[in-house]
Amino acid sequence: MLDRYCGDPVQLVLMRFVLRLFLLLLILLPLTLAALVWFSLSSRPDVALHLEASPQDIERAKQVLALNDPREFPSGSEHTVRMTERDIAVSLNYLVRKLVRGAVRVRAQANHLEIAGTVDLPRIPVRPYLNLVARIETRDGVPRVSQLRVGSVPVPVFLAAWAIEQVAEQVRLTQEYRLVSNMIQQLELRNGEVSVRYRWQPDTLRTLGTQLAGIDSAALAAYHTQLLTLQADGKARAGSVTDLLRSMFALAQQRSAAGDPVAENRALLLVLGVWASERDLRKLVPQAQDKPARFALSLRQRRDFGQHFLVSAGIVAASETSLSSAIGIYKEVSDSRGGSGFSFTDIAADRAGTRFGKFATESADSARRI
Repeated sequence: MLDRYCGDPVQLVLMRFVLRLFLLLLILLPLTLAALVWFSLSSRPDVALHLEASPQDIERAKQVLALNDPREFPSGSEHTVRMTERDIAVSLNYLVRKLVRGAVRVRAQANHLEIAGTVDLPRIPVRPYLNLVARIETRDGVPRVSQLRVGSVPVPVFLAAWAIEQVAEQVRLTQEYRLVSNMIQQLELRNGEVSVRYRWQPDTLRTLGTQLAGIDSAALAAYHTQLLTLQADGKARAGSVTDLLRSMFALAQQRSAAGDPVAENRALLLVLGVWASERDLRKLVPQAQDKPARFALSLRQRRDFGQHFLVSAGIVAASETSLSSAIGIYKEVSDSRGGSGFSFTDIAADRAGTRFGKFATESADSARRI
């Protein structure tokens, strides 16, 4: 057949070569893709998936914040914060667990930072773990990815930055990634420690915090208004936390009919958690003109149990379970050193609130059941 259309023998040979090459690619491409997927996945996690924040991590976080409290800094000023490997690992694990089931490990050396991560893919029956290793080096204080490996497959350096951008886009963190990149001015690496010089931009940080928390500001305002309305009607000023939850979740059920039940429950619990902690809710809902009366509800006839329960549920709504547990235990350990004293019943109220918050925000199904 080719002889009819190609009188020139050279053209005939060339055309046969192209056709064979095309057929070979059709055969090899699926095999190559299958091999890449196979070697990208692993049967074992490189990083333990149950790394949790400890009371010591909370203490360290308080120290870092106290030494680098930027609230009084003028906008645009530059400052330096120093963090250990563990500080960075706890922060990254907090972000990762809001997106996927996974964990991160960090190692800081004199000239590079190695970040290893594992993502659990439970729907894949064999080799269900995606292990990644990224090596970050600095050049003139500017961080750059010098190495990226997915499973046992090395990713060329020129593709590493592009791959990170694509991952950020897929998990809807592109804007947050760029905001952080713009704030960081210089990165310095030492053994076990990282120094970051950043330009303080409070408006950018507020935007970043809201986006990372994934809380709808309109939903926050709706539950803040509902709390004010209940108090105006003589409710939510005294009595049981349970009665308040029934009234608040009735509104969440209505709003969830045309919305996301998880987002609604998160906003509800965050409003109640901030209120129970006796912080000014207008910082959470800046447009609010009024604030509710002071928290005075009880759980099992004790006001402090109600506070522990709602604050822990609110922490889960804004973060994740292990952080809520760590903060609750940290407070009790701190109290035992000179505060109100260690209390197992307070921890029980913390854990109950943590379980409640987890169940209310774990999935759309559990959110609707609540």
